[in-house]
Amino acid sequence: LVYAALSTTLQINGTANIASNSWLVYFTNVQVTTGSVTATTTPTTSGTSTTTLTWEVSLNTPGDFYEYNVDVKNDGTSDAMIGSLSNTSLTTNQAKYLDYTVTYSDGAVIEQYDKLDSGETVTLKVRVEYKTDLNPEDLPSDPSTVTLTYTSNYVQADGNAKNRKVALGIGDTVNY
Repeated sequence: LVYAALSTTLQINGTANIASNSWLVYFTNVQVTTGSVTATTTPTTSGTSTTTLTWEVSLNTPGDFYEYNVDVKNDGTSDAMIGSLSNTSLTTNQAKYLDYTVTYSDGAVIEQYDKLDSGETVTLKVRVEYKTDLNPEDLPSDPSTVTLTYTSNYVQADGNAKNRKVALGIGDTVNY
């Protein structure tokens, strides 16, 4: 009986040099809009770690509003994108007398996968308003507190990232 042993060894060796990177997306530069009611608690930022803004305001009369702009800054070395977002849904009754919006400062809608390049800053506009175009039956009958929340979760940009839309006019947008 003849017996032969065959053997093959395959080996792959490589070196990968990894550059240092950083992740730093945060709020900065809050600017309250002229004409806004005075807030009980004003949103503030501190350094480069502000990821939550908290504010409290009383709207006593139709036409009262509170509005501010705030920058979202990507000081990291990696591009980011909005992985998920959520905004308070007003009840049907609340929507009769209250508007609450968070948009880009130019009025464009904020969308999932909007890209924020490394080194880029975008400005958001936050506005809550006691409507003026009310029917008497739409007015709230009792004082109430409405909790308003907006959350955007930035993640590392991938193939889903898209350049944000810019508002041109009523209903028109363009990507950039």
